[in-house]
Amino acid sequence: MGRTLRATLSARRAIDLASEARARTCAGACHASCAWGFEARHLRRAQEVSVRRFRENRRELLEGRAAAMRSDMNGVEAALWRELSGSKLGVAFRRQVVVGEFIADFLAPSVKLIVEVDGRCHASRVRSDARRDNRLARLGFRVLRLPHEVVLQNMSAAVALIREALAERRGG
Repeated sequence: MGRTLRATLSARRAIDLASEARARTCAGACHASCAWGFEARHLRRAQEVSVRRFRENRRELLEGRAAAMRSDMNGVEAALWRELSGSKLGVAFRRQVVVGEFIADFLAPSVKLIVEVDGRCHASRVRSDARRDNRLARLGFRVLRLPHEVVLQNMSAAVALIREALAERRGG
């Protein structure tokens, strides 16, 4: 590329940059250097709106999934629900509830106790379950994880574990 062509291109680029700066200055900033801050504020606001919409959409998605899970519970969860429903353990439980960014199998909101029935697939998800439990703990919830087999084979032992967790949460 020849020297004159390079000079012409860089002169055009300088003119383009100057006209962009003038346009930004006209867009509400006092001069070109302030225009970048002006744009950054608007970009930040747009990102905040985008994040808020994402969270709202995520919440709607989770609510929809939770409703579907309530209507299609597996046999073990349905059996445990029969033991927990109707405040049979002294507190009201809700099933398949959105808590934060997660869906809890069973929730006793008055004592902030979450009961999760873990199937075989949770054996390979130990770390992600621990992260989830930590996030829920930061929100003030206690998570009790019951293995699928315990609930299936020994419901009275599963209910006893839930009673212990409830007593612990009540402070006695």
